[in-house]
Amino acid sequence: MHAFYYFLVPTNDADKAVRAFYEWAETHCDENNWYELVCAVNEENAIRTFDKGFYKRLEDGTLKAIDWTFESVHRKAWRSILYDLFYYDDEETYKKVVKEFEKEPLDKWAPKLISMLIDLVREAYEDLLPNLVTGEEDVLVAMRRWQYVIALETLLEIQRDRRTPPFAYDVPFFLTPYKWRCFDLRHYVASSGAEKGRTILVVDIHT
Repeated sequence: MHAFYYFLVPTNDADKAVRAFYEWAETHCDENNWYELVCAVNEENAIRTFDKGFYKRLEDGTLKAIDWTFESVHRKAWRSILYDLFYYDDEETYKKVVKEFEKEPLDKWAPKLISMLIDLVREAYEDLLPNLVTGEEDVLVAMRRWQYVIALETLLEIQRDRRTPPFAYDVPFFLTPYKWRCFDLRHYVASSGAEKGRTILVVDIHT
């Protein structure tokens, strides 16, 4: 399967954002993770397209440019996290969660999801205790618990380090495309006092 992944890079320069992604991919992607660049959107809402099909859909109006502003792509990044956390449990639950989150400004999404995950992790561990004795825990249930824990600790670390959620770095976990879909690439861009703005690079990655 493949999906869109989102990379936040501290520059308005799409070429620098792409170079940062390539460097990240060298250590975070394996031979199964082939990828295709889709587009880059900076804080000035300038779109740089890399995929001809994506460009054509923008040109003919199939895709609307208003849905690909910096804020819109940031929301898409958040929805990808919510999708991975909730969709496979129950599609209706996922839709309900997204609808609830969409009522809030983006800066409220992380605290809201953290609060939700704390309850989910607590429930998961309470369910786990009896199964430790009987050995009857379902593998899918265990995987879902791990996913909640990874998401909770990742978001807490982003908040602690005053980064922009849901874009994660390799703390507290070394995250690959199999575990997370939004990444902060600030450490892959050479620091420069003249550097301005931010770009979200969208990449289609196979897993």
